[in-house]
Amino acid sequence: MRRASADVPSRSGSTATNTLVGLVAVVLWSASVGLIRNVSELLGPTGGAATIFTVSGIFAATALGIPRPRSLNPVYLYAGGFLFVVYEMCFALSLGLAHDRRQALELAMINYLWPCLTIVLAVVFRQQRGSFLLAPGVALCFGGVVWLMTGQGGWSLATLAGNMRDNPVAYSLADGAALTWAAYSVLTRAYGGGRSGVSLFPLVTGAVLWVKYAFAGEGAMGLTLSGAILVGVLVA
Repeated sequence: MRRASADVPSRSGSTATNTLVGLVAVVLWSASVGLIRNVSELLGPTGGAATIFTVSGIFAATALGIPRPRSLNPVYLYAGGFLFVVYEMCFALSLGLAHDRRQALELAMINYLWPCLTIVLAVVFRQQRGSFLLAPGVALCFGGVVWLMTGQGGWSLATLAGNMRDNPVAYSLADGAALTWAAYSVLTRAYGGGRSGVSLFPLVTGAVLWVKYAFAGEGAMGLTLSGAILVGVLVA
């Protein structure tokens, strides 16, 4: 569905090609934020997320086939699969649990720290070399996120702090999502071995979310034509 860059093998193609794929993935991810929020408003936080990942998993399995578990490195299959499921649940639920669309935008920007955190973890685990520019680069990344959010009328750090106190679950999920996807990206590069579980992991994510939906007490979910169209556009 998005962020395909994490599953690009570290030795396939040139660095420039992999970087381009990563940039495209970020653009696609950005477009998905508003769609996920709209689906959540129509179908509920858990029901909407469960629908998204079930449909996207079916699409991916149809297009790519489901890999045999034995064909995947066990570390990637189990640890990577766990991180994938946790990330997608944290990300989708954080947007769905936002009290309004301004909070949803803040949560999306917090989650947008994952590329920066991926670089930091890659250096920590010696997947790539760092330099003295890493620390100021990370500071600029965090500062840039804050600067973008302060560009909105009436926004301030005090506003962000107030929203975090008002909705701690959603903001905690967004923080966890950023760190979890960074960890998944680094683990995939180390243990993916050129193979991908992206046609399997969304199906598992959807199944877990349907179990949560059964106990979440969100009530009956009515899928409308507009909701079906949004889900179709999102997973395409």
